[in-house]
Formats: sequence, structure tokens, C-alpha cells
Amino acid sequence: MTIKRRLLIFGTGLLIGTVLSYLLLGWRGCSDWLPERRLRADIEMEGLDEDARATCLLACLDDADPIAWLYAAEVDWQASGPRETPKRYVFRLTEGPVSSFTVTRNQARWMLSVDEAVPGCDCP
Repeated sequence: MTIKRRLLIFGTGLLIGTVLSYLLLGWRGCSDWLPERRLRADIEMEGLDEDARATCLLACLDDADPIAWLYAAEVDWQASGPRETPKRYVFRLTEGPVSSFTVTRNQARWMLSVDEAVPGCDCP
């Protein structure tokens, strides 16, 4: 068997494997195993509580959804403390009523806290 024939057989098998993989798995996301995606899924599944200030801000901003904020934001790994006790993650929003918020792991739940003031809301 010549090298040309071997490459032809290898290329054909590679093409068939790629097409079958795309057809069978093409609808699934490939980034579900990355840390940022897993963190968001864990927070959503385990539940997200708000501290008093965050509760006041969410009540003031009628259509605010903390889970939507979670998926619209990016994790700031430099400002976060994933190895601290308790774990603390800082999320940065590009657009929205706040520019950043912090999610901290408390016992069995996650706690949302917002440190900045929102115009039009009188929250302590």
C-alpha cells in the first residue's frame, strides 16, 4: 500500500468521523466545562440569596433579575477569591444598572451583594 493510498484512507475516515461527530453532537455547547460556565450553573442550581442592600436595589429596579445579571456578566478572576473561605466571585457587567456585583458562598447557598449606589434608589 502506497503512502498516497494510506493518506486517502486516513482522510476519508477523518472526514466521516468529523461529519458524524457534528451530526451527533453539533447542537451541544463545547464550553460547558469551562470554569466560568460551571460557576454560573452551580450558582443557579443551588440558589442565589440577596443581602439587604441587594434586595432593596432589586425591589427598586422592578425588572431586575439577578440570574440574568449572572449570565450577562463576566467573572473578574483577578478581583475574585475562589480559594478563600468563603469563596468570593466578582462579576463585571458591561451594561445594566450596576457595573459589578459580588457573589459569596455562604454555607449551602450563594449570597449576592452590590456595593455601588444606583441613581434613583435610596438603599442603605
